[in-house]
Amino acid sequence: MYKPSLCVIVGCLTLLGLAGCDQATLKTADPYDGLPQAILNWHADVEKTAACSGKPVAGGNGCQAFEVGCKVEQPISSSEAGVTARILAAMSWNAWNTARGDFDPASGGAVFTKKDGKWSRRDLSTPVNLTTCATS
Repeated sequence: MYKPSLCVIVGCLTLLGLAGCDQATLKTADPYDGLPQAILNWHADVEKTAACSGKPVAGGNGCQAFEVGCKVEQPISSSEAGVTARILAAMSWNAWNTARGDFDPASGGAVFTKKDGKWSRRDLSTPVNLTTCATS
């Protein structure tokens, strides 16, 4: 006679528990759902800028070594209907300097706001500390 192991029993109970959740509950469980894609879109937009248009070699990238330095939650006021999350993020990269023939460090910050389930981005014109996400 088959006797299921404790792992099989726990696994089945977990699946049964999840089966009781509707899809809307599962989708709203993570307020940051979609943020990684919004950051990837920001990265792609930076690559399209004039600062990244110079290329070190044919087919090379004008900007490289993108790295998100920090992400920090920002406050949401009660008057902002539909807003469920706001994140300030800072990213660094290296941009090709055609005059010098070398890469220069570059960075930028952006505020991502999730409203009605969709992320929007506002690029910052002020410097952002890449470690603490403090703005100047």
